[in-house]
Amino acid sequence: MDTNAKILIVDDDTVVAASVKAVLGRREYDITVTNDALEAVEFLHQRRFDLAILDVMMPVMNGFQIMESVNDLDLDTIFIIMTGDITMDSAIKAIRKGASDYIRKPFDAEEMMIRVENAIRHKRSKDEKRLIQSEKNQLELQLRQSQKMEAIGTLAGGMAHDFNNTLGIIIGNTELALRTTPRESQARQFLNNIITASARAEEMVSRLLSFSRVSDAVKKPVDLISSIEESLRLMRSSLPSNIEIKRDFTVSQVAVMGDQTQLNQVMVNLCTNASHAMNGSGGVIEVGIKIKDFDSDVCADLGDLPQGRYVEITVSDTGHGISDEIIKRVFDPYFTTKELGKGTGMGLAVVHGIIKNHGGSIRVQSIVGEGTLFTIYMPVIDAILDCEPADDTECIQGGKENILLVDDEFMIADTMKIMMEQLGYRVSAFTESSRAIEVFEENPDAFDLVITDMTMPKMTGDILAAKIQELKADTPVIICTGFNNRVEPESLKNRGIFEILTKPVRTTTLAKAIKKVLDARKKERRVDDRFAIKEDIFVVSASKPEKKHSMIDISLSGMSFKYYSIKNQVVENGKYSIMTSDRRFVLDDIPCKTVSDIVLNHSRDLTDVTVRRRGIKFKDLTPTQYESLGYFLVNYTRSVANAC
Repeated sequence: MDTNAKILIVDDDTVVAASVKAVLGRREYDITVTNDALEAVEFLHQRRFDLAILDVMMPVMNGFQIMESVNDLDLDTIFIIMTGDITMDSAIKAIRKGASDYIRKPFDAEEMMIRVENAIRHKRSKDEKRLIQSEKNQLELQLRQSQKMEAIGTLAGGMAHDFNNTLGIIIGNTELALRTTPRESQARQFLNNIITASARAEEMVSRLLSFSRVSDAVKKPVDLISSIEESLRLMRSSLPSNIEIKRDFTVSQVAVMGDQTQLNQVMVNLCTNASHAMNGSGGVIEVGIKIKDFDSDVCADLGDLPQGRYVEITVSDTGHGISDEIIKRVFDPYFTTKELGKGTGMGLAVVHGIIKNHGGSIRVQSIVGEGTLFTIYMPVIDAILDCEPADDTECIQGGKENILLVDDEFMIADTMKIMMEQLGYRVSAFTESSRAIEVFEENPDAFDLVITDMTMPKMTGDILAAKIQELKADTPVIICTGFNNRVEPESLKNRGIFEILTKPVRTTTLAKAIKKVLDARKKERRVDDRFAIKEDIFVVSASKPEKKHSMIDISLSGMSFKYYSIKNQVVENGKYSIMTSDRRFVLDDIPCKTVSDIVLNHSRDLTDVTVRRRGIKFKDLTPTQYESLGYFLVNYTRSVANAC
């Protein structure tokens, strides 16, 4: 039996009240006794009782009135009415008033105990049902939240693709303008500001994509001074001209472990709030930075922070200030004093969450009519900060190769084409996947690389890449995407996709990716001297030994052979053997890797037949195979062939 139940006994007759307590005392319940009806009401309002045993007839207030006063507060106390005048009418009245049971005076001790135990079991059952319902409501809320996050994630993906396309146009054209703008021109500063702001927008889109899934911020050593200076410089153009920004930095460099984008967001939110507090009347926003060493007592006052060195960041304004009632809630989500449509009340809640997530603390002080001061404390770290070059557009390496570019957005295709042409590449740009395939099919050997958008109508980038590989197996492909939700990195190489670039694509990123892919393809080609074949030598596939293919040349690292393909159906991969004209296998079951497969010409004698040239690279030859290869080079080749 539940002996933890809290029971209130109310009877103006002290003898009866004491008798009830004595009977119930056998179970060691937590019992409170009062002989005053008003005091009983006060007890019920202040404390939560599982059961109240009420005498009906009492001065000032009877038992029914006590129940009515408590039920109005929606308390979950169970009531038992105790009376000497119990009739059917009075019993029905007691039940209708909210009583769980009744006891007749003078009461029987055993009956009293049974009715109390039943009432407490009833109370516990109600509590359990209420808990189950609460858990059910919570699960339903979590389900709705999960569905909401899923919907937001889907929406975010579409928004990210469109927004990244727009950012790509902005960044691409700005970089092109930078390359043609003299270094001494003041316009370079404005163009660099566009690049910086676009980079922040790019990171915000990334945050939007991760909003529907739980993920930690990517933290690394950050130069806080540079980060804050950058934020203030960008904020300057958006703040009214009658607001002055002052700086009070006592250090020139300080490192913190943080996420650059989130730290910028903190400064932007605080400065925006400060601007709104001035109501267009102008004033001063002052940002200060100091280094402080805190002992354990100070750290405890700041929210149990670890003892150590901290950077103190202050953001103050000369606005209208915040009242004592409101200042207690400024960090609450969705709390705002702004008019409808002027704000959601999430700004300071986000700031508070970011600072807490970075192991810091934030405080706010304000005087109505004088202004507000936000103070942030973040732990300082010892770190060597990387200094990125401000402008590396002059150091980009290009090439002379031919590139096929596909993007359904005309402005993106045009911008990327100009970017690559300025790097020296020859570029054929298309906005329709089908047209690009047609041009490639006409002359697959004309292109060294294919760069395609991922999300396009009629044919997506990964499908286009597969068709390119069908036409020419060794053609490298780079995919650009504003929202990568189709291509898994693990399967890239097998499908001929060497790189995935996330939009917006910078000139430097694009140049490095192109160089990386083209250099990798060059390394895969054979570098050893190639020897021409002395007489009829054939290459035979292990899977189809009845088909013989004419060998073209061979080296210590690989070989090439010519074969006929019907309707562009290329020969299968697998192990190959080298057979002489007398049908003797000089090298057998050679493990290899295909590195090229190109069209040489179309046969004049047979319809839909194409002559192709396949280049293969030897892999993991055995000592016996190496010995046979040396024998073959001495006896069956005649001279060094020119590299193809």
